[in-house]
Amino acid sequence: MDYGLKKLLEGDLEYFTVRSLAEILGLDCSTIRKDIRNKRLIAKKVLRCYLIKPSDAINYLKKFD
Repeated sequence: MDYGLKKLLEGDLEYFTVRSLAEILGLDCSTIRKDIRNKRLIAKKVLRCYLIKPSDAINYLKKFD
């Protein structure tokens, strides 16, 4: 199992921020934001912050396989 997917499955967070997801996946924050803009990753914008559901993060990670 991929390390990023394992980390996501172990977590008990309700939502990820761009920064927390980027750290877990080993990606840059700008990559996560770009993929949100390009509709490759589903996220909700609350005030000035994007929130990503763990299930959406898992689906996003599976696209890299």
